[in-house]
Amino acid sequence: MKHPWKICRYQRAAGIALGIALLAGCLSVPGDKYYTLDMRSSGNAAAQTPFTIERLHLTEALGQRKILIQKTPTQIEYYAVDQWAAGLDELIVEKLRSEWGAPPE
Repeated sequence: MKHPWKICRYQRAAGIALGIALLAGCLSVPGDKYYTLDMRSSGNAAAQTPFTIERLHLTEALGQRKILIQKTPTQIEYYAVDQWAAGLDELIVEKLRSEWGAPPE
């Protein structure tokens, strides 16, 4: 004759293990994703006058590594886990250089 309390104990242990596994899956956070700008030249830029960018100053909202989106014309928000691989000011300067070339040394 099987002991009913043994079956319940095993079922309870299996239920607890399953519950912990499910809870761990629900609590896992997706990893951060990093983005950059496409640094390849588009081939469309034709600068008439050479120029140099000495410094690019971004607003506080754009100065963060988090990716900012404009949700409505008057509301902004940041993506939760997505962010720039480098400072946006660095990425923009690098992109402009790729389009119009680095200034002569």
